[in-house]
Amino acid sequence: MPPLVISVSHLGKRYGATVAVDDVSLEVFEGEIFGLIGPNGAGKTTTMECVQGHRHPDRGTISVLGLDPQARRAIWGLITNIRERGTTVFLTTHLMEEAERLCDRVAIIEHGRLIEAGTPEALVQKHCPERSVVFTSDGAGVAERLRGLPGVQTATSSGSTHTIGGEGDDFVTEIINFIAREGIRVRGFRTEMPTLEDVFLKLTGHGIRD
Repeated sequence: MPPLVISVSHLGKRYGATVAVDDVSLEVFEGEIFGLIGPNGAGKTTTMECVQGHRHPDRGTISVLGLDPQARRAIWGLITNIRERGTTVFLTTHLMEEAERLCDRVAIIEHGRLIEAGTPEALVQKHCPERSVVFTSDGAGVAERLRGLPGVQTATSSGSTHTIGGEGDDFVTEIINFIAREGIRVRGFRTEMPTLEDVFLKLTGHGIRD
């Protein structure tokens, strides 16, 4: 028997007086193509949305073994290949990394309203232009010395780890040039960029999974 990847037990979901799903139980095993068949209004979409985590069931239990990263990236490659053959793809997802990797444009919807749309890059730049540079250095007063650089908004230190926050196209370049010019010995330099998840949080006030 192949491993069980989806288990639904006594699933129930109502919308007011309307019963959308009534005591559905099913199992899906690894490697199979499983079909959920029925007419419009039968409860297929609600069942799938509960399995995917988009809706909370009123009763019952759902267990899903998530795709491993290799399998997920294989699916991403399949979607990209479909688009490259000239096919339009309409994708719905609650995985922000997936949307950033795959989508040319995205629309963010909340409580039945479309609140923003555009390319992932444009939305990040518009709503979350801030970025941070984090590095380790034993030099004295490093953060204070960086505060006057163009684009720098915050500069803090915790021991030998320094976090510099700011925005602008040349923000990171200015920091790198300053470090090189001043001969500051640096270890573990990294840049932390905002993501589509940060945009969603800023626009809605909560995370995509809350």
